Parts: sequence; C-alpha cells; structure tokens
Amino acid sequence: MKTLKIENLICINLQSNNEHLFAVARLYDLDFELIIKLKEGNGIYPDKVSKLWVDVVSYEVVAGIFVVDIYKNLKKEDQENLGFFHSNDFKLTDDEVSAIKKIKVVSTPKIKKDEETISIYKMAIENGYDLSIRSLDEKIGIDNDYLLVETGSERVSDISIAKLEKMMLEAVEDEDYELAARLRDQINSRK
Repeated sequence: MKTLKIENLICINLQSNNEHLFAVARLYDLDFELIIKLKEGNGIYPDKVSKLWVDVVSYEVVAGIFVVDIYKNLKKEDQENLGFFHSNDFKLTDDEVSAIKKIKVVSTPKIKKDEETISIYKMAIENGYDLSIRSLDEKIGIDNDYLLVETGSERVSDISIAKLEKMMLEAVEDEDYELAARLRDQINSRK
C-alpha cells in the first residue's frame, strides 16, 4: 500500500468546462484526455466522475466521486458519500477520507502559452475536443467568434448574449480589457 500525502492532492471539478480542465491539466502536467474521459464516463471507470482528487507528485488518481443518476434526488452530502471512491493502491482511514473531501476545488489558472501547451491544445482540437481558448486559438491561427468582435464584423449580432458574456470573462482572464469593454458594450446595447 502506498502512503497518502494530503498536501500533494488537488481537487478538480470535472463538471467544469473543458477550457478550465485544459488549463488545470497544463498547470499540473496532467493528462487532459484522461480527465475528459473520466468526465464523460469513457475512462477507466464506467460512470461519469464529477470530482477528482489527484496526487500532483505521482500523477495518480487517488479518489473521486461518481455521477450516478440514482443519486441525483439525494442531498449533496449523501451523493458524495455514496458516489465516493478511492484507488485500491491507498488504504485510506476515515480521517484521510474526511481530509480529502475538505480539499477545495482548483480555480481556473492562467493558461500557459508555451510551445508544449500550444502543441497539446492543437492536438486536442484535432482530436475533436470542444475547446475555445482565445489566446491559444490565435497562436494556432483559428479564426473564431472573438475575431469577429475585434474586426467589428456585422456578424457579431449573430452571437448570443450568453456567448458574448463568456467571451467577455475570457477576455478579462487574458487581461485583454479593451476587448472585454467592447464585448460589455455589445451586451449592454442588446439589453
């Protein structure tokens, strides 16, 4: 049995969008495709996983919580107790399980823009993963809705308010305040 080091664990909310999961995977050098497979229920476990605890030193999945339809009508605490699983490589005490469940979910980190990240992002797009990270799209030459807004194209009116709001938040994350302001103005003009 392996010894668990709680301080090496991070908690990932797999119900987050793929852009968040990609950024977390790159920050901690984790396998993005495995994370998405676990999220979708196509991985090493037959059911979808909603939360995942990973040891960022050994890159091992330590624990998780399944999303199972029969749990949906239960209280959140009961769902987590019934859906909680852990790796057989670790013999966890009740105190360790309690400590694991208290680890806060990782927030969205600023995305790396190094060559390796760009290469992995391009490969993920080519493999059909639904990703749209503006700063990386620009690096690999993808013309997307963000560019429509920047060029002042008439087609910006075809973009939904929800999509514009998402784009605005991403522009703020990328510290592109000029674009964020233009998006804000576009959203306000429609309300």
